[in-house]
Amino acid sequence: MWAIPAACSKMNTLHRVQLSVQAVAVLREAEKLKRGVV
Repeated sequence: MWAIPAACSKMNTLHRVQLSVQAVAVLREAEKLKRGVV
């Protein structure tokens, strides 16, 4: 019974990491666009 919650928690952490990585990538792209415009 403990295996399922553990797997879910791992998936949640991986999902959070992926979201944070995507957010950082988007911010970097936005900075590049701002620099290009200015």
